[in-house]
Amino acid sequence: MDFVVDEVVSESFNFRDKTWDTPARNGALYLKVSPVSKDVNVKELIFYGNSAVLSGYLVRATIPIVDPLTTGDSRSVAEIEREKFQEAIKLEIIDSKGRTLRTDRSTNYGRDK
Repeated sequence: MDFVVDEVVSESFNFRDKTWDTPARNGALYLKVSPVSKDVNVKELIFYGNSAVLSGYLVRATIPIVDPLTTGDSRSVAEIEREKFQEAIKLEIIDSKGRTLRTDRSTNYGRDK
């Protein structure tokens, strides 16, 4: 799904790495967005990780079909499009010709939910 980024808020936080049992630091980006398609209702994205995305950029967001807030139930694209807040697991910064300039993957990318 393609969006124009209206606002970017970056947040970092401490957590305990369960694998190594050590303190660690992670970041998240909260993006207020305007969907390119009028059929999409998503207005906010969260992205766990770092990205060079700035306000005004056109981004293509990959949103998981499996709902991370449930026990792994699949969702339809229509269900995702109706919700206002979504987690993005991949952000692609797109130029005016539709080419990908940069791809960033979240810390949840490829992780089994």
